[in-house]
Amino acid sequence: MEISDPRDYAVGKQMFESLQQAGVSPDRALRMSRDMLESGTDLPSTVSLQQGDQLFKLVPTGAPPSGSTPYFVTGDVLERLPNNPQTIGEILGLPQVPNSFELYSITAKSNVDVFQSQIAKFSVNNGEYLRSGGEIQTLVTRRDLFTEAQSMNRYITGQ
Repeated sequence: MEISDPRDYAVGKQMFESLQQAGVSPDRALRMSRDMLESGTDLPSTVSLQQGDQLFKLVPTGAPPSGSTPYFVTGDVLERLPNNPQTIGEILGLPQVPNSFELYSITAKSNVDVFQSQIAKFSVNNGEYLRSGGEIQTLVTRRDLFTEAQSMNRYITGQ
């Protein structure tokens, strides 16, 4: 999905405004909301989380997630993932896949809206697909309403 201005879509405008409420500059909010919309096969839906709900992030072992990354998965998605880094990279549409993943979590500090969409295929060179995507991603625009990412001391090595 190619988006020129995410504010042309109701959900894109909502994401843009939410990022700005979190203190993100207008230029960066525009870029981030465009990237989030384009990362899905279709426009995301809004999902309400309750205080205490957790989301999860798989990162290369030893490389904690940045404080601004919006890309997470729910516990349901996490449970469906296989114990194989290459396959995880494939269905999460990751551009690069490490030999092992470390699991992190964030927790909602209050009730908060997030966005969900099916992960699009990751492609390069105008259509050469590297990853199939297909799983559900949860997009967090208000990281300020979540705790800092905490390691779960869980690793996926495929062994």
